[in-house]
Amino acid sequence: MLANTQSPSAKRDIKTRQHLMERSFARSVRYGSRNAIDKYEEKS
Repeated sequence: MLANTQSPSAKRDIKTRQHLMERSFARSVRYGSRNAIDKYEEKS
């Protein structure tokens, strides 16, 4: 199982998923989603 997570294709998949999640978050903040804004302010 660990070998699967270290493969180049798995690492590329993780990067892709992370990028998509960050893009989704950025869009929700832009359009004023209170939940996303509250989570962002907690991190800052």
